[in-house]
Amino acid sequence: MVSDFEELGLKVPKDLSITGPDDIDISAHTDPPLTAVKMPAFEIGCLAADHIVASIAGQAVPMSTNLPARMVILASCAEPRKATVSV
Repeated sequence: MVSDFEELGLKVPKDLSITGPDDIDISAHTDPPLTAVKMPAFEIGCLAADHIVASIAGQAVPMSTNLPARMVILASCAEPRKATVSV
């Protein structure tokens, strides 16, 4: 994917940042290492199973649930740029 951007003359992370899901082990070994959102996969699975069992039992289940996630920032993510305003 990064080579596609390079073909367009764009550099990662100079011109754009790339972020992926799940923070899998290979993320640290890509070029550049991929910034990712680390999600609690085990907890997501347990919660889904609990909701399925509750639903089968005829119990109400929430339509949405918030679980913690965190960014694992690696080299594919640029530093924030200072905003500029032109008049």
